[in-house]
This record gives sequence, structure tokens and C-alpha cells, in this order.
Amino acid sequence: MKKQTKTIVESEATTREKILTAARKEFIENGLRGARMQEIADRAGINKALLHYHFRDKENLYSEALQSVISSLSESVSNAFGKGTEKKSVEDSMLILVNTYMDILENNPDFVGLTLRELSDGGAHLEPILRGVAPLIQKIASTMKEKFAQANPKVKAPNLAIPHTMLSMMSLVWGTYLLKPLYTNFFTFAGYEKVLQQNFIPERKRHITALLHSATLPMENKHE
Repeated sequence: MKKQTKTIVESEATTREKILTAARKEFIENGLRGARMQEIADRAGINKALLHYHFRDKENLYSEALQSVISSLSESVSNAFGKGTEKKSVEDSMLILVNTYMDILENNPDFVGLTLRELSDGGAHLEPILRGVAPLIQKIASTMKEKFAQANPKVKAPNLAIPHTMLSMMSLVWGTYLLKPLYTNFFTFAGYEKVLQQNFIPERKRHITALLHSATLPMENKHE
């Protein structure tokens, strides 16, 4: 009986994930207003009744689709940052953070597309979700501030500008994917197409990390 119950639970979880994957694609293409539940059911390969069994209406499904994006990002970053940075330097900790962030966006292009669509529609649905992520952001900011202070013990009153550092990281990471159509064409026209070859993402990770590290340290050194 327990095995049968476990199988049912796993089956329902698989169905929900199929629906969320299909929903993200439909919402990316058509937005919340233009998306159709029947189209989502067709994409997921299920009937509409089963879709409504798991998600009561389109607005609920949209919120869940956004939540799945933010939760996946937060969980991955939390796990990697929490376990991997305890004895790491400031720059290595930043690299872990950037690596994790970019890996999940690289492997889940729907995450970028859905977030961009929501932001273009005003971003109202993101607010309640982001409130839940705030503790993770605070934890990362606090850890980075401690690491900077430890690396620069002569600094009496470090002005680490952590919010700006976090904003810069998010802008540089997300920009790599949001602006891909633009810089791909630009690099090609400008004769830099070799930059876009296989090592582009690893090189981009290292470059973003170096920029963040070098941009923050001078602000500390002003107090020496």
C-alpha cells in the first residue's frame, strides 16, 4: 500500500512538473493575458481537466510557474554558497556564486524568458515571491561583508556597498542571457565572433567575478 501511495505521489509530481514546463513556454510566448489553458494542457500532453485538478486557474498556474523559477535559483545558490564558501577567499566565494547562478540560467533558458516577460509586464507577480528570497540575499550579503572585512583587517569602517555589489552581479549575470541576441550580432559584425566559441561562458564567469572583486576592494581601501 505504501509503495502504491509513493508511486501516485511521484506520478503527480511528474505531472505537475510537465505542466509547469509547458506553462513557462506558453507564458513566455503569450504572457499571462494571452496564454490559454487548453494550449498549456496540449503542450503538457494532458487533458484540461487534469490541468485544473493541479492548478485551479490560469493566475494560480502563472504564480506557480514564477515561483518554480525563483525557488530553483534560490535553492541552487543557497546549497552551493552555504556548503562551498566557508573556508574560501572573497574572490573564490564570488566565483562560486557567479558559477551557480549562471549554470542554472544556462541550463534553464525558460527561467530567463519567463522572468523577462514578467518584468516587461510590470513585475507585480514577482513581489510576493521575492519576499521569500530576502533571507537568502541577506545571508549572502552578510557573509560577503564578513569576508571582505577579514581580507582587509586594516579597514576601520569598511564601506562595502554590498547592495551595489549584489546588483552588479545580478545585472552582469542576467545580462549575459538577456542581451544574447544583441551581443551575438555585435560581436559578429565587429569581428569578435571567436569570443562566442566554446569557452565563452567559462571566460564570462571569470570576468564577472574579477570585475566584482576589483570594483569593491577600492571602496574599502579609501578608509585605510
